[in-house]
Amino acid sequence: SAGGQASAGGAKKAVEQDAWWPQQRRAAWGPQQWSAKDAAWRGPSSSRQSWWSGPYGYETGGAAKPQQSDRRGAAAGWAKSQGQFFIGIEEDSKFKVTRKVLGPHGQHMKTIAEASGAKLRLRGRGSGFLEGPERRESEDELMLCVSAADWEGYQEAVRLVRELLERVYGEYRAFCQKSGIDAPHLKVNLHDGPRPGSR
Repeated sequence: SAGGQASAGGAKKAVEQDAWWPQQRRAAWGPQQWSAKDAAWRGPSSSRQSWWSGPYGYETGGAAKPQQSDRRGAAAGWAKSQGQFFIGIEEDSKFKVTRKVLGPHGQHMKTIAEASGAKLRLRGRGSGFLEGPERRESEDELMLCVSAADWEGYQEAVRLVRELLERVYGEYRAFCQKSGIDAPHLKVNLHDGPRPGSR
């Protein structure tokens, strides 16, 4: 029928416009919400405490991957199951790198979490993430922290974050060229292991 064709066309258009977060997966997130100006995935109130108290925050919703017997992962240990991507672009009101990284309504983070089972958290200057007893934004440079329970999940998250940041850097170079600004030399900067300076 005409109504059915219109509905199918609308669904197809939505999926094409948002390849990072397939429409059919959205319903699984239920009452959870992500604010584009926040760096933290916000689950229901019953789950929110674990976000603030955990080392990398609330589980972002990715299905947990089974433990792997991969020798590389076993040899690397936990130090290779967490890392930080240093963004290299300061947050401002024009380019809005924080939104570029998070995606509309946090969709980029949700997609990576869904695919890898990893936890992700954007922190540092301009992230909007408040931490410590004073509930203040850290003065550290902007970074995306990634952690996973197993080597396979961590590597998948790293691969997807690399793709995302390379795209963001391409957009930033185009933005600088259009604005008459000298674009800095940007490349994906990953530090494997616990965050430098963390306890």
